[in-house]
Amino acid sequence: MILQIESDPGCKDKIEYYKGLYTTAEEDDDLDGDIISKLSLSIPAFKPEAIDLFPKDSYSYIDKCNKYLARVETSISGTDIYLFSRSNDIVSNYSLTLMPSGKTIRQANNLSPASTSKQSKIELIKLKFF
Repeated sequence: MILQIESDPGCKDKIEYYKGLYTTAEEDDDLDGDIISKLSLSIPAFKPEAIDLFPKDSYSYIDKCNKYLARVETSISGTDIYLFSRSNDIVSNYSLTLMPSGKTIRQANNLSPASTSKQSKIELIKLKFF
């Protein structure tokens, strides 16, 4: 089936268009998380690299483009991580990987905090859309 689509002259332009879109999206640091999320839903092969959130202070982590902010609250019962976008949009379909432990938390959206039942020492947070 895939060979039929690739060999069809009518589909060649569309295939090249989506390959170019994929390449551009992977290389573009200015893409907003919502666009990345929509692309990954529309194009299953599109899985961008993680966005690193670096410590700003002992409670806040921010990416190099200042698009995302994670606020970490630690209590006796565990750790809650609130994710915010600079554009105040709802962030959907993402995961947070806490480094150096490697613990990954998947979230449908940022309307509630990502939680872990253990207190975690966090040096870096990796944000990835799925």
